Amino acid sequence: MSSDDFSRQLFNALNSYDVNLEFVEDWHKETLESLKSIKEQSKKLKNPRHLGDYLEEKINGILNKYLPKRYSLEKGYGINHFSGISGEQDLLLIDNSLGAAICSTDTIGYYPIECVLASVEVKSTLTYEELRKCIISCINLKKLLLEPFVYADHASKRIFYSIFAYSSKHKPEAFLKRLNVEMAKVPESLRPNCIFIISHGIYLPTVSGYIIFSLPDIQKCLEEFKLLESTEKEKQEAQNFVLFFSLLIEHAFHQSSIREPVKISNYVIQPSIWSSQIEKIDKYKEPVKKFINKHNVWPENSKSQGAPGIEIKCSKCEKPYIFVVIPPGTLKNTENFKGSFAAQGLTPIDRKVSTYSCECGNLLKINPESNP
Repeated sequence: MSSDDFSRQLFNALNSYDVNLEFVEDWHKETLESLKSIKEQSKKLKNPRHLGDYLEEKINGILNKYLPKRYSLEKGYGINHFSGISGEQDLLLIDNSLGAAICSTDTIGYYPIECVLASVEVKSTLTYEELRKCIISCINLKKLLLEPFVYADHASKRIFYSIFAYSSKHKPEAFLKRLNVEMAKVPESLRPNCIFIISHGIYLPTVSGYIIFSLPDIQKCLEEFKLLESTEKEKQEAQNFVLFFSLLIEHAFHQSSIREPVKISNYVIQPSIWSSQIEKIDKYKEPVKKFINKHNVWPENSKSQGAPGIEIKCSKCEKPYIFVVIPPGTLKNTENFKGSFAAQGLTPIDRKVSTYSCECGNLLKINPESNP
């Protein structure tokens, strides 16, 4: 290289960048086409179970290419320290530096919830019925990491739940409307975070009515969802696919940096303590299979009985109180419950409240039974 060439190239190197704005999208167009090919090949499989396993295996293989080595995608269940167990999950994103399966077979495992960072539910065709099943599956997984029956959001206890589907029987506008109707019934901390349907696009939660590509806002799911639509152009489809798996990885990085490793001893100690307590109660002759929120207020159309209020009279002014524990719900529903209880002359309280200040200044001890 001559001195003059060096001077010119030095100037260019210091004052410009070589760019290819479509590099990432072009690179992943081939991946997207392979996904579409998998869908066509799967039509030969008539058994729904075989079809599901085939699609999960293929998606697993593709997504694993982009995961750092500390992570893996595994089929299985989430389990927490008191042996609460989720439903079966198609693909769990596991941080192997935080924990490993407590027990497993060749094809499926039970993973401590502290090492579960995300879940990907794989669907060939996403219908309204399948959407509702996915939402219930999401709730039963996410709640294992949160405080029982409170489900308060915590930065280090977020599981990114996503749905990957090849198609839907419903048009995008109708699907979005139904999605928001169903999501409005679910506490924000327990909602799915992302839904990617190749034929539609990617559905994401909004902030002030707009899709904001902010990981914390997508993790929290505080508002309605909107669709980032895939057009007929391959470029937009590829961008949405890249966005889908990049959100999974970014979430994994975030959670790995702030989570504590699994304390395996808790998985033995807590169930043992509960079992010992239950054995002392003669009326329990059958194995216990449910941990129930006894303070919940059941819907009016339910045949189940509502939990009684906690009746207390102030020892100083003798004013009577009936305290009612606020049941799990969305932020909006929680406020509605508070107003409804107050209008009935009841005093709404949070589950963990143990004292209440009477109008006369006396401090009442409520002492509702707390979670074990």
